[in-house]
Amino acid sequence: MRHLFDLDSPVMSALSTLLDFFVLSILTLLCSLPVVTAGASWCALYSSMVDMVAGAPMHIRGYFSHFRQLFKPATKCWVAILALAYLFYLDFQAIGSLPPSVQLFFWGGVLFLVFCLLMALAFLPPVINANPSLRFLQLWKAALVQGIGRLPRSLAILAVLVIPAVVLFFSPRWFWLLIFVWSFLWPAAAGYLWARLTVRLFGPLVN
Repeated sequence: MRHLFDLDSPVMSALSTLLDFFVLSILTLLCSLPVVTAGASWCALYSSMVDMVAGAPMHIRGYFSHFRQLFKPATKCWVAILALAYLFYLDFQAIGSLPPSVQLFFWGGVLFLVFCLLMALAFLPPVINANPSLRFLQLWKAALVQGIGRLPRSLAILAVLVIPAVVLFFSPRWFWLLIFVWSFLWPAAAGYLWARLTVRLFGPLVN
């Protein structure tokens, strides 16, 4: 029984990992509060999780180092995502006012573009982390190519990221019961799974 609390025991290792997840989740949420910095905060979380997957210890300074390094490309991409989301919202409203005979055609086109955006989003942080010096359009091109080319993996990444939204949609009661998990553990857990699903693809990403 006394060995349970040894520093190298599975229990202490699990508690240490939970603490790391807690700290990284808090940092990510706090750095996302200004909204415009949300892209950089999530990219920094992803990069920190790549370090953790590689076996490196978690350091708060490491998170902020990634945040500073990736801030410019990540923020540009995040602002573009917000702009595209707003444009899609306007498109959905406009399509609803069109005659039913042409709505299907426009719905198909817009939904295809939304699908392409989602595929690119699944791989934007990995691409930015792998090569932040790429130009804006090159980042998006690489992310889109990888997102579509790795379709089963891209869908798995998106499924992980939308878990809180799915729970909220089907059971708001359970969502609020688990609000501690969504706030203080889920961001880092999602980032860890994200890193695990893509860390071996860094070689192809930077070529």
